[in-house]
Amino acid sequence: MSKKTPTAELPIPLPGAQPETGQWRSMAFSFVLHLILMLAVLGFTYSSGGGGESTEPDRSAGIVLTVQTTTPDKEKYLDPTELTSPEAFAESASTSASSQTTQDSAPEIEANPSTTEIDLPGLKFDSSFDASQMTTPGTQGITPSNELSDAAREIMAADLIRFNAQKPAGPATSVSVFGTGQLEGRSFLFLLDRSTSMGSKGLGVVQIARKELTSAVENLKSHHRFQILGYNNATTPMKASRLLNASAEHKSEVPKFIANMTAFGPTNHATGIISALSYKPDVIVMLTDGGSPGLNEQQLKTIRSLSRNRTQIHCVQFGLGPQRHEDDFMGILAAQNRGTFRYVDVNEWRR
Repeated sequence: MSKKTPTAELPIPLPGAQPETGQWRSMAFSFVLHLILMLAVLGFTYSSGGGGESTEPDRSAGIVLTVQTTTPDKEKYLDPTELTSPEAFAESASTSASSQTTQDSAPEIEANPSTTEIDLPGLKFDSSFDASQMTTPGTQGITPSNELSDAAREIMAADLIRFNAQKPAGPATSVSVFGTGQLEGRSFLFLLDRSTSMGSKGLGVVQIARKELTSAVENLKSHHRFQILGYNNATTPMKASRLLNASAEHKSEVPKFIANMTAFGPTNHATGIISALSYKPDVIVMLTDGGSPGLNEQQLKTIRSLSRNRTQIHCVQFGLGPQRHEDDFMGILAAQNRGTFRYVDVNEWRR
């Protein structure tokens, strides 16, 4: 038989007896201790998700850098931040050069030397054709020829007839103005200086030329042609810019045209004479005081080449008193173009 361990027997309080003060203190301390432990358990349970809203605890984090390979269908653009240092710039340039080298080293596609036949409606393709056969007409059996066709000959003949029809027909005639003597031809152009010095404030030649030119034109026949061209810095024809038929109507317009001619501005002899040559008359009669600037050597040469020795240029110079310049450009102009020169002293008219 086992022996029971003797235990201390607690005193059994009697009914109506009051506990001792030490026992109350032990009970209070035990109650407080159990309360603290219970609150601690509740707090731990609550923080571990047992109830209410949970809060994620702070975690340590890091940044991981990855390099993405550029696919062929996307372009890589330059980031300005990559150029913050010379080393970064050199690396970018090296990458670009490497890419270009890869493109340049791509294999060339050899062209197919065979001729592709294209079937076109109405055309038959000849695979034996060689473009080098077109270098000369002789290789195709074509004989070059410089002969004109019959149609071209007919056109040229018609143009020649029309050109000859425009020329004055019939016998030539002669005219004289301001004592020049007889000037012979079939078409005449009278080039009248209308600058200020030739008007009423100068020599008054324009008013006197009205009677002289009207008389000269009256002697022309209907198959002759004429034109009156006034000039200073520019030229003004009597009517159309062409030679006029010496009809009664055109003759009657001469005095009206000169009467309405106003003399003003400076003189440009080169403009006047070159414009007169464009009408291609047989005879040009130049009426001027020969004021400056005259014609220089180059201008005289140009006029001579335009005349081509087919137009006579006669010059009449007006002045006060005897002629002062024996070597005047007008004398040279007339001599170089089969013409004559005459000087007129306006004082003789007044006397």
